[in-house]
Amino acid sequence: MIPVKLHLKNFMSYRMAEVLDFTGFDLAILSGNNGVGKSSLLEAITWAVWGRSRAASDDELIHQGETAMWVEFLFDYEGNRYRVLRSRETKGRGNTTLEFQVADPSGTRQGSLQGTFAHHWQQLTGPTLKQTQDMISKTLKLDYDLFVNSSYLRQGHADEFTTKVPAERKEILAQILDLSLYDQLEEQAKQKKKEAEFRGKLLTSQIEDLSLRAQSKSAIEKNRATTRKAKDETEGAIKEKETALKKFEADRQTLAAIEKEIVLLRHRFEETSDELRTLQQEVESEKELLRNTDQLLAEKSDIARRYAAYKRMRKEYETLQEKLFTVSGLEQERKVIEHREQELQQTIDRLRHVTVCPTCLRTMTKKEAETIIASLTKQFEADVGPKKKELTAKINETGFEKGRFDQMRETLTREEGLEERMRQLSMAAVTKEKAASQLIKLSAKISGVMQKRKRTEQEGKSVSAKREVFRGKQQEWEALEADLLMKRTELSSLQERMGGLNDRLLQIVSMEREVGAKSTELKEVLESVAIYTELALSFGKKGVQAMIIGQAVPLIAEHANLLLQKITSGRLQIAFVTQREKKSEIEEIIETLDITISDELGSRPYEQYSGGEAFRIDFAIRIALAKLLASRAGAKLQFLAIDEGFGSLDTSGREDIVAAISGIREEFSKIIIVTHIEEFKNLFPTRIEVSKDQNGSHIQVISQ
Repeated sequence: MIPVKLHLKNFMSYRMAEVLDFTGFDLAILSGNNGVGKSSLLEAITWAVWGRSRAASDDELIHQGETAMWVEFLFDYEGNRYRVLRSRETKGRGNTTLEFQVADPSGTRQGSLQGTFAHHWQQLTGPTLKQTQDMISKTLKLDYDLFVNSSYLRQGHADEFTTKVPAERKEILAQILDLSLYDQLEEQAKQKKKEAEFRGKLLTSQIEDLSLRAQSKSAIEKNRATTRKAKDETEGAIKEKETALKKFEADRQTLAAIEKEIVLLRHRFEETSDELRTLQQEVESEKELLRNTDQLLAEKSDIARRYAAYKRMRKEYETLQEKLFTVSGLEQERKVIEHREQELQQTIDRLRHVTVCPTCLRTMTKKEAETIIASLTKQFEADVGPKKKELTAKINETGFEKGRFDQMRETLTREEGLEERMRQLSMAAVTKEKAASQLIKLSAKISGVMQKRKRTEQEGKSVSAKREVFRGKQQEWEALEADLLMKRTELSSLQERMGGLNDRLLQIVSMEREVGAKSTELKEVLESVAIYTELALSFGKKGVQAMIIGQAVPLIAEHANLLLQKITSGRLQIAFVTQREKKSEIEEIIETLDITISDELGSRPYEQYSGGEAFRIDFAIRIALAKLLASRAGAKLQFLAIDEGFGSLDTSGREDIVAAISGIREEFSKIIIVTHIEEFKNLFPTRIEVSKDQNGSHIQVISQ
């Protein structure tokens, strides 16, 4: 990645829109006082490209008092120019946008500075922010962690490797070499081993349990043989009894026919008995009719007399009933007049108590009231008096006697059955003759039914006698049937037991097959345990990781010594020791990562060197690690940003560092050194000066 342009607004200390053009230099010093925003420019690059920075959250990067920021970053990579534009606003729930574009090679460029960045852009932006971010990392073959560990030498991290103890150095080197994959593989191998061991214990337990349960096979087979023998014997006994029962088949059919005949005869006997009872009831009914008829004939004269009187009274009653209708109508008219009299009397009573005229509302005297009453009474008598007298006269003229009417109605009601008795009396002779004739017929029928019942009874006795002949044989076949039922029940029980034993044997056979399968699986699991044990050791610190580190260390030493030769005039040389012997009763090799430095006085540990010398060593190792990391990732290390302090170096040391940086200049397309040391400003051809005022930080590129 080769930076081309950085354009930002409201990012950290940069409130106003600022542009940093990288096209005019390949090596520059980024200078300015502490806190003016030098490192923020490098943070803007990492945030634009990877969305990550040293801040805890994106919102902390927004300039204080503002609600939105954006960073535009153009860079070249493998012959193409790319543009990344990332923005962030805090309104609502907050929103981040990301665009990724590549320049259209057919587009035209203008000659001005602004025109240098004018392109026709093709979109590489994905549907989501994550997909776009993945596209950027895939294009660069570089993620954030790889960048800050290779291209970006951040402040305070130069001696991160050399100042650690050997074990921690190895851990840092493992991180730089991205050996965490092997840690994951080691952990996975250990986990697989645990799972395999657990599966092995489970299989062993299951095999022992199945084997123990399968031990009952011989006892079950013996039990099954005994059960089969008992079953065969029972089946033989059943066949014998079924054969014996067949001999009674004809006798059973004959007895069944006899039983059926007995049922029919019993039914016939009951029918004749019912018929006889019905005929006897009819005889009694006819005899009762004769007695009632004789009694009726004996009362003939009295009934005739009473009936004649009843008819006369009936005629008189009908006459009185007609008078009742007439009187009722007259009485109704008289009641209307009487009702009017009551209303008049109520009016008179009110007038006797009134002191004010209800019409004119003047005072009314008792005399005036009496005059009105007399007038009303006279008028009423004139209107209805004659009519009332006329109605009373007509009622009296009818001669209606209510008491006589009620008495006659009661008598007629009591004697109304005489008409039915007269009708019966007129038919008595005929009825008596018919009843006598019916009694003769019923007697003949009763005689015939009794003879029929007697014959049925005799037939029943004859058939019952035949049935007794088969009673002894019936006891024999019923005993056989009971034995046969018992044997069949016994056979069913034996068959059920046989089925259960067969099922258990099938289960045991299945268990034996399962034992075989689980034994095979256990063998494979135990082999897996051995394999995963070996893999865990291979992926561990003393396995593949130690081998990779062992291969990487000479390359680091080679790159570091080449740089040290330039910045120390060949005085210092680095050596890494990855193993050393441990002197004990049982000697063994200890994995380590010691750093020894050789100079004109001999070899000494890193810790015994002065600050300036230590910085040169740190710088050389850090650059060597960056080159190794980039080469392993397949990325091109074209951009180097050094944000480190050089305060511990003397004048000669600073000149050596400048010489060293100049010496590696051809290996990088862009190198930026971040510092606030005044003496460095004039040691490099281009200076990016950062200043700060009330409107935020500002950028100025100065070429010497």
